[in-house]
Amino acid sequence: MKLSLFPSSLVQRAYRHGIRKAGSNEDGVSSIEFALIAPFLLLLYFGGVEMSLLMLADRQITSTSATMGDLTSRLLTFTNQDEINVFRASEALLSTVDPRDAQLRVSSLANNGGTITVVWSEANANTTELPIGSTVTDIPPGIVPDGGTIIMTETEFEYTSELGFFLKGTRTLQDRFFLRPRRTNSIPRITS
Repeated sequence: MKLSLFPSSLVQRAYRHGIRKAGSNEDGVSSIEFALIAPFLLLLYFGGVEMSLLMLADRQITSTSATMGDLTSRLLTFTNQDEINVFRASEALLSTVDPRDAQLRVSSLANNGGTITVVWSEANANTTELPIGSTVTDIPPGIVPDGGTIIMTETEFEYTSELGFFLKGTRTLQDRFFLRPRRTNSIPRITS
């Protein structure tokens, strides 16, 4: 006869009871699930915030370029005071980006027998004007009517995410806008 401290039937019953109890014990399951899912949810949340900020900045660049073109195309002449007003109004639209870092340019282009040339160009302190008389080749066809003029506005900004989780480094946000003069065939630049 074999002596043991615990009868085998008692050990088997305790073992089976423990297995059943462990299988039905659900304490802490939701904590474990949260610990597994929380990092993914945080990444998704901060990624969404970063993308929203980028899209907002891009929309402001587009809106600024369109506003510069709209203000300029309504003029009969483009004076020094008009230049100041157009650039100040444009900088006011850039609320989510630093307007001091934005590159703003407004130019008048003419189509002379199929060759598009610069009539005049003005820019803020962050970029340069297009040289007068230079040829512009990257204009979509049909934008400038033969013998006519258009106002081309350009806005560019180097965007850096403030959070930096997903969008690392800088991205160039830029837009160009083309409008025909509304009240005259061409808008001359008057410097005085």
